[in-house]
Amino acid sequence: YMNKFKHKDHSQEKRLHLEDVLKNLNVILLSADNLKSISKNSAEHIRSFFDSDALAIEYFDHEKRVNHGLYSEDTLPGENHPVQVPSNIVPFDELESESIDGLFKPEVINRKEQTPSRQTRPFGAVDRKSASILFAPIIQDGLKIGILTVQSYEVGKYDQSDLINLQRFADLFGIAMLRTLTEQKLGRSEKNLLK
Repeated sequence: YMNKFKHKDHSQEKRLHLEDVLKNLNVILLSADNLKSISKNSAEHIRSFFDSDALAIEYFDHEKRVNHGLYSEDTLPGENHPVQVPSNIVPFDELESESIDGLFKPEVINRKEQTPSRQTRPFGAVDRKSASILFAPIIQDGLKIGILTVQSYEVGKYDQSDLINLQRFADLFGIAMLRTLTEQKLGRSEKNLLK
């Protein structure tokens, strides 16, 4: 009985912590005006909540048919915490044979337990593979616009409950991302009208 009480207390504490982190991130994202700022601020909050070793935020530009890595970080060998690393820019044609739609499936991967059912692209320390990975799609107004991935070198670190929590971050990020993209498009249209 005492174990059940402790588990319930811990999950309640984690839920409250999640709500607090999301609320703080939302305030920051409301004032952010570019994708770089949105990505970096989101990464800081996501890392602190999930205690991740690596993460990546990707934007799928369907007009230009390119997957832009907006932000990537990894814990490099010999280091204790993640640092920003170069992000990938991948044309849709180079995404192997997997369809773009297949990438937008939320998923938990624990490599010791299963072979990944999806294409993964290494970043940072490319010679070592993450052991526990979460993929959350960024979908807004029916548009599949990005993917948020959180990774750990610890086997079994993440599970389905973590994926549900990451999806909440992805949804919040997606709102800010779509707002920023729309504002940028409107700004370009306005400049063209004034020419």
